Amino acid sequence: MNRPIFRNWIQRNTATNCATRVTILDANSNVVLRDTSTEWVARPEPFRVVSILPEGRPILAIDDYLVSQADRLDVYANRFGESFAVVVKVDEDPNCYLFRGESYRSGDLWRLPQYRIPEGDLTLEVYLKADNA
Repeated sequence: MNRPIFRNWIQRNTATNCATRVTILDANSNVVLRDTSTEWVARPEPFRVVSILPEGRPILAIDDYLVSQADRLDVYANRFGESFAVVVKVDEDPNCYLFRGESYRSGDLWRLPQYRIPEGDLTLEVYLKADNA
């Protein structure tokens, strides 16, 4: 959350180019997955409708520009903050997967094999950085 401190006496400015880094550790503190960015919820999903089939189902295409923008966001001073997605879970799959902008390119419900989280007791470390915060 990027809100003013102490009744607007000290202002918070826009935190530009915010990005996250996720590291997953196993029970012995060994790194399982490292330095994976996440997708900001405020970013639009990078799809555009190419055409609509006669039965009404749309055919979608991935907008590569929006995919590349999904992992970064400017956070403006407010009382609500911004959310980011970390993991995707699909009912038919027992595994969870880290979720980032690149996940939209997966043809398998946003599940990229290189971001599969193994089973077990794990620790998730999240680091958030911004250029001027």
